Amino acid sequence: MNGDANRCEWCNAAILWVIGPRGGRLPIDAKPSEDGTVFLQRQDGQVFGGTVTRGQAAGMRAAGKQLHEPHRFTCPEAERWTKAKDRERRYRGRR
Repeated sequence: MNGDANRCEWCNAAILWVIGPRGGRLPIDAKPSEDGTVFLQRQDGQVFGGTVTRGQAAGMRAAGKQLHEPHRFTCPEAERWTKAKDRERRYRGRR
C-alpha cells in the first residue's frame, strides 16, 4: 500500500506522504519498521496514516500488520526541517 512515494530532500531516504489524523500530509518511512507505530489505510484512493500505542502496535504486528515510523524520528537531518524541541518531546515518549 503506497502513499505518494518520494525521497526525503535532506537525507534521500525513501518516504511516503500520507494524510495524518488532522488532515495534513506527513512523511512516513517507506520501509516498515519493528519499532513502527503508524499504520496505513487506503480509503477513496488516498492513503491515511494513524498512530497506535506500543501495546497496540505489538498486537498488530502479531496479526501480520506492517507498521511504519514517522520520518521525523529517523531522519538524521530532522532538526533542520522540524522544530528540535518538539522532536525531542515526542521522541522521548517513544523509546
